[in-house]
Amino acid sequence: MENDMQVQNGYWWATSLSDDKPAEIIHVGIFGGEQIATRMGDDWPYELFECDLLMPIDTSAWRRRENSPNTSC
Repeated sequence: MENDMQVQNGYWWATSLSDDKPAEIIHVGIFGGEQIATRMGDDWPYELFECDLLMPIDTSAWRRRENSPNTSC
């Protein structure tokens, strides 16, 4: 059965399910119609199911770049 649950896009504190490293910040977004996760400083996409999402990060106070076509992160 297909899982239709969608996680809110944006930045999250998360841990990797494949190792015991400390929590880190990841970005959840849509790529090719699928939700993926990217680690800060790493542009390699990961399947979202590889991550344990702990807590969303409120980015409403983060400075936005001028003339950015996507200001919603």
